[in-house]
Amino acid sequence: MLKKFLLGFFILSAFVSIKALYDNPNSASFMYFVFNMLLILYFALKIKKENG
Repeated sequence: MLKKFLLGFFILSAFVSIKALYDNPNSASFMYFVFNMLLILYFALKIKKENG
């Protein structure tokens, strides 16, 4: 349950980072976007592994 909540939170956070990247394209906002994508991938694979 917590992992699904965190996955949803990071997906919403990714939309915020896309907006930040659009408004101010610099390396910090790009790294924030990449970090969000990695966290989403990690939690999605962890949930998929649990469910089989």
